[in-house]
Amino acid sequence: TGNDLPIIFDDFGTEVGGNLDEVSAKSEADILDPKTRAVLQKYGCGYKDAYGGKGFACMLNVSAAETIAGLTDLASNNFVNNQTGVVAVDFVIYNGWAEAFAHVAIVFNFQPNGMIEKYIHTETLRLELMHDALSTLRVFFEVVVIVISIYYLLWVCQGIRMAVLTRSDRDETYTK
Repeated sequence: TGNDLPIIFDDFGTEVGGNLDEVSAKSEADILDPKTRAVLQKYGCGYKDAYGGKGFACMLNVSAAETIAGLTDLASNNFVNNQTGVVAVDFVIYNGWAEAFAHVAIVFNFQPNGMIEKYIHTETLRLELMHDALSTLRVFFEVVVIVISIYYLLWVCQGIRMAVLTRSDRDETYTK
């Protein structure tokens, strides 16, 4: 056709546009598939900022059985359709043996040409503060900084108190 924009079709094979902005959902009312709209309402998915854009965020249950049932329900009701640009699954796990939390983000980008790109991003936060000599030294210096900060705060408060008292004494001599 000579147009660089991809042609986008709905689930029934009808052309809906050549620009992703034309078919991107900006609210629940913009979702073309009524089953998708209903399942988003069922799970209380709200329109929010996420991953550099805007989209619908659905919170899943902590229970494994309820989460699997919810994901199955989302999948069977066209949660991923021609209007889907990104699906991200975020969760936090705790490893008691390593004394660490890990945030995991699995992101699927749906391209207009049909390709799906996936990214897995993890960040780890260790809870153990003193696991070697360098950590012990770091904790010592953190305590020193806290003590110096408290001393400085008290010193500044004492200076402010003295300035207020001096000022009030001076104001009383002028009023007499």
